[in-house]
Amino acid sequence: MGSPNDSETLLAFIEAARNKGASDEFLLRLLSDRGWPEKRIYEAFASYYERSTGMSVPARGLRTTESARDAFFYLLSFSMLGVWTIALGTLVFVYLEKWFPDALSGRAYPEASFMVSTNLAMVIVGFPLYLITMRFIVRELEGHPEKYDSGVRKWLTYIALFIAAAVVAGDLITFLTYFLRGELTVRFALKVATAGILAGGVFWYYLRSLKPQEKPAAGGANHAFALAAALAVVAVVAIGFTMLGSPTAQRNVSADRQRVEDLQAIARELHLQRGRNAGAVLPEQLDQVAFGQPGVRLRLKDPATQAAYEYHKRGQTGYDLCTVFATASDARPDGRPRFWDHPQGRYCYALDSTVTPWSLR
Repeated sequence: MGSPNDSETLLAFIEAARNKGASDEFLLRLLSDRGWPEKRIYEAFASYYERSTGMSVPARGLRTTESARDAFFYLLSFSMLGVWTIALGTLVFVYLEKWFPDALSGRAYPEASFMVSTNLAMVIVGFPLYLITMRFIVRELEGHPEKYDSGVRKWLTYIALFIAAAVVAGDLITFLTYFLRGELTVRFALKVATAGILAGGVFWYYLRSLKPQEKPAAGGANHAFALAAALAVVAVVAIGFTMLGSPTAQRNVSADRQRVEDLQAIARELHLQRGRNAGAVLPEQLDQVAFGQPGVRLRLKDPATQAAYEYHKRGQTGYDLCTVFATASDARPDGRPRFWDHPQGRYCYALDSTVTPWSLR
């Protein structure tokens, strides 16, 4: 709020300018360029016309309802902004883990297919909702320019700016920390760049939207931001679908993961059974396994085909567990094989009841 003297000065100027033939549109642009908030200018115009006509400016009585509606759309847009930007960054991180493996860590991004599918869904839902709500907001601003000075809009915009600025600052700190430690890799540098670009783009767009001379509805910033975001989303989503394959392929991957877990559970039970009884011998068939823990129930059949898992005893402690896999395991980033990796088709694991199954990696 300005001082009463400011209001009187503004009103006096408008009266003098109107007496000289200046239009309301010209005065609005002139005073906006001189730094006056549009809300203050409209208040001065209202005072001028109330004094000239002897009548009060009629109020619609809907300010509370409109403010609540504006708050809803701004909260929805900023929520969806967070959903799709975080999901987009996570997807790029997953891709970088796959394309630029770190030989020192020797690990892949955990549950890559699960993360890709989850974040793809977040982007596919969040980004269109964000565009729809922003389109509504921009149209409202075009029809009601006074809403540029809305407290709801400014508060939520500054909160978004604060979060984006914090991400950018944290991004730079992390980059410098790893650089000074000598642990900087191409993969890490690209991750930092991704986070910086996403947060920096959001910061740039919303900072411009706060400047009266660069409102999104009046300039090209809104279209440029939407176009850049759409291109990035389309590219990342296309890569994600290429990496995932069809839903049928993903179902096959899930079935293979369950097969491996079943075989691991069987091996674990055989090992524990021998540990509970040093003189125990391996059963001749899987259905002869003596469960040592109440409630323990092993899955002895393939979850998809219901075919029994193959079990072949070898000597006193050795045995083979076999099944048919629908897909081949993903390779580790460093190319080294893991014990529980498998090719597509029938495959057998050579195990020993004296070796702990959980130590096999």
